[in-house]
Amino acid sequence: MTIARSRRAAAVLVVLVLSGCGGSGAPADHSDEIANQIGGGATCYQSSFELTNRLDDSKDPIYVCEAPGSKPICVTDDNGIANDVTEEVRLLFQTRARRRQAVLHHVKRLGYVPGLDGIRGVAILLVIGCHVYGILGGFIGVETFFVLSGFLITRLLLDEHEEAGEIGLRAFYVRRVRRLFPAFAAMIAGWLFFAAVGLTPWSFTHEILATLIAGTYIANLANGLLLYHLADGLRHLWSLALEEQFYLVWPAVLIFMLRRRTPAAAAWVALTALFAVTAARTLVNATTTLPTVVMYELPVFASGGILIGCLLAFGIHRLTRWPQFIGDAGTFALALLIGVTLFGPSSSARVYYSWLLPVVDVASAILVAAVVVAPGSMIGLAMSARWLRWLGRISYSLYLIHMPMNVIFGHNHGPFHLSIVNRSAALAASIVLAELSYRHVERPFRRRASKRPLELRQASGATAT
Repeated sequence: MTIARSRRAAAVLVVLVLSGCGGSGAPADHSDEIANQIGGGATCYQSSFELTNRLDDSKDPIYVCEAPGSKPICVTDDNGIANDVTEEVRLLFQTRARRRQAVLHHVKRLGYVPGLDGIRGVAILLVIGCHVYGILGGFIGVETFFVLSGFLITRLLLDEHEEAGEIGLRAFYVRRVRRLFPAFAAMIAGWLFFAAVGLTPWSFTHEILATLIAGTYIANLANGLLLYHLADGLRHLWSLALEEQFYLVWPAVLIFMLRRRTPAAAAWVALTALFAVTAARTLVNATTTLPTVVMYELPVFASGGILIGCLLAFGIHRLTRWPQFIGDAGTFALALLIGVTLFGPSSSARVYYSWLLPVVDVASAILVAAVVVAPGSMIGLAMSARWLRWLGRISYSLYLIHMPMNVIFGHNHGPFHLSIVNRSAALAASIVLAELSYRHVERPFRRRASKRPLELRQASGATAT
C-alpha cells in the first residue's frame, strides 16, 4: 500500500515490537525528510521501537506520522524512502484498572491467505469422496473444516478487539447470517420442492419436520440424542448445527475474558474446554456402549476440532519465528491426513474417538498454520493452486447441495447403491449448482453487507461445513 493510500486507510495505529526497544546506538532521525515525502502537513516523530528487516536482519526505526484529518500511520526509512508498515506493526496499550502497564503483542493482522481456500478445497474433496464414492475420510474433511473455522473466527475477533478495543457481537452474528443463511435457505427450498413433486423417498410431512430440525440448527442434537434420525438428504447438516451452537457461546466468552483479563486468559479458557471435551469423549467411549453418533455430533464431545483452531489463533504469531520448520511440518501433516484417509478406520470405529480424532485435529491445525506462516513453502504453494482455491470458494454451497443430489439421482436407493455413472452425474450436478449458488446467492448477499476489510470477508467463509 502506498503512502497516499495509507493516509486514507481506516486502520488505527498500533505498533508491535518485533525486536525490542531501543538499541546499542540511537539511529539517525529522519523525521523531517519522511514528513516531507508524505506531505499534506504531516508531522512525524521517531518512536523508541525498531522493526527487524527479515531480508538482512537490519534494524529499521519506526516513525509515527500524522496528517490533519487522517489516521496516524507507521513508516520506516527504507534507504531514504518512507515505507508504510502500518498493517505490519502494531502497538496495543491496555490500560485496564487491573493491568496498567503496556502490553505488547507480536501479532500481524491476518490478511487474505490463498492457501486457506485451498485447505477448504481439500476438506470438501474428502467429504465428497466419502459421501459420493464411499471412500473413508469424510470425517477428516469435517474436522479440518472445524479447525479452520475455529482459527479464522477467533483470529479475526481478536484482530477486531486489538484495533477497535471491542468486539461487536451483533455485527458478528449479522455477518454470519449474511454469509450462511442465503445459500442454506435456497438449498432447503429446493429440497422441499423436490419432496413436493415426489423426487424424495419420504413423505412431504416427514420432509417438513426434517427441514424444521435442520433449519433451526439442531440436527446434531436430534441425531446425537437419538431423538430423530434425519434422512440422508439433510443428514449432513449436523456439522453446521454444531458450529452455530459453538458460536452462540464462544464469542461471548471471548468478549467477557478480554474485558476483564488478557488474550492469554481467554486462551486458557479454550485449553480448559478442550481438555474437558476430550476427557468426556474418552470416558464415554471407554465406559459405555452408546452409538458413536453420540460422540461424533454432540457439542460436549465433538467441539475439540473447533477449540484447537481457537488455540491456534492465539498462538499463531509465535510460530512466525520458524517458517521453514512449520512449512515442512505442514507437508507431513497433509501426508498424515491422506494416510488416515486411505488406511485409517471409519468414523464408526470406536478407536477413532479414543486417540485418532485428536491426531487428525492436530494435523489439521499444523496444516492451517503452515499456509499462514509459510505461504511460500511447498505446502503453502500447493494449497494455493488455482483449482483448489476455486473448489474452496464454492465449498459451502457444494457441501449443502451434494447430499440432496445423491438422493434425488437415486431417490429410492441409498447413494452407495447407485452406479458410478449415477454418482458421478450427481456430483457433476452438485458442482454446477454450487457454482451458481456461489455466484448468484452467496456473493450478492455479501456485497449487500456493510463494507468490511478483506480479512473479514475471508473469515465469513470459514464455516464450510
